[in-house]
Amino acid sequence: MRLNRTKGGAQLLRRATGSPPTDGHVCFAGSNFSPLAAVAQVTTATIVGTVSDPGGANVPGAQVTARNADTGLTRTVTSSDEGTYRLEFLPVGNYVLEVTTPGFKKAYLNGIVLKVNDTSRVDVALTVGQVSETVTIADSATPEVNTSTSLLRLGWSTRP
Repeated sequence: MRLNRTKGGAQLLRRATGSPPTDGHVCFAGSNFSPLAAVAQVTTATIVGTVSDPGGANVPGAQVTARNADTGLTRTVTSSDEGTYRLEFLPVGNYVLEVTTPGFKKAYLNGIVLKVNDTSRVDVALTVGQVSETVTIADSATPEVNTSTSLLRLGWSTRP
């Protein structure tokens, strides 16, 4: 293969036969270039959910904080008018979720494990009381079935 100048000054990659490509595309012969290789890899996870009261009504304006139990990193968002929240771009790890709003007890949910590219749904039902009171929900393991997206977690455990 060799590069030759055309009369416009541009270079065309000539095939081994010496004829220029006819479709106007440049061929990267012998390279490992792939357009699919340029796709970014996601190394974070997301927690989504709804904050509700004991009667099931949505609670807007609640402060939802995710804290990585291993690193101490925290992210805080406010629930929407529909009571929903979304904590994005969380590094993988073990998380504790804290939800507070006036008129309700503070809720702690622990045991939330995020893996790469997870979207874990964690709905929180608040209990009426003072913010100084705390309700701890232990072992709120995230489900293996992702109900927030159509993605499937592929992999099997070989544990007995």
